[in-house]
Amino acid sequence: MPVNERLSLVISFILIGLALYFIIDLPTRLFTVELFGRPITIVASQRVLMVVLLGGLAFTGSGLVIRSHPDQRTSYTVPFWVNATLIVVLGTLTLARLGNPLAWAIGLLVTGALLWSTILAEYYVIEGQGTFFSLGQLWSQWVSYALLLAYALLIYEAQLALIFNVVSIFSLAWLLGLSIFKLYPPTNNYSGRFSFIIALGMGQITVVLHYWRLNAVGAGLLIFLTFYLLSGIVISYWQDKLSSWVLAEYSLVATIGVWVISQFGG
Repeated sequence: MPVNERLSLVISFILIGLALYFIIDLPTRLFTVELFGRPITIVASQRVLMVVLLGGLAFTGSGLVIRSHPDQRTSYTVPFWVNATLIVVLGTLTLARLGNPLAWAIGLLVTGALLWSTILAEYYVIEGQGTFFSLGQLWSQWVSYALLLAYALLIYEAQLALIFNVVSIFSLAWLLGLSIFKLYPPTNNYSGRFSFIIALGMGQITVVLHYWRLNAVGAGLLIFLTFYLLSGIVISYWQDKLSSWVLAEYSLVATIGVWVISQFGG
């Protein structure tokens, strides 16, 4: 099956699932499990169920498209599925807030367009060269950055407990770090290690933010700025472009970013 047909099939199923999410009303169920002798109640709401189902569908579907590339290697292509999965989960979480049917329809179309372009970009990135590779690399990298910012804003807007913030930001930084670093094929053997190290650093920043009075926008922007700087320095190092001038540029960006956040994010 040609890649465009595979991609159309995947996008169609996901969009149908998102549409049904706003039409079908599933009852909330409660499950109680015991952990170390203490009962824990798990709330299985419709939103949680649809996040799991549609996220799994996006993960499996993007993998189906990526695996159809003649140059694919299974151990190498797994990070290529991250962006598409997170886009669908983000759409499931945010589109429900749009009470206007017209806004919901537009949001559904935008989600489909983003999903289409992202999976297609990931497909061309596997080639490792050519015009489509450069465009796909640029698109995939900035989609990863945009996803981190969007999720960080959602996390801090929800005002979760510290442990949930740390686990969420750590997981996002690790997954999106893998998604970004996989764009540079010579570094695949080290992408997992550096992604984990950056994720640990992001977890520490999350703890610090818990005691720093910032609103949701300021905290989300600081998370984004930190991740952008850390991943950018790692990429510059891999490309043998890490010089005193590059470090000075990142330092300037960090200074300006922290000043803007401190002025408008309090």
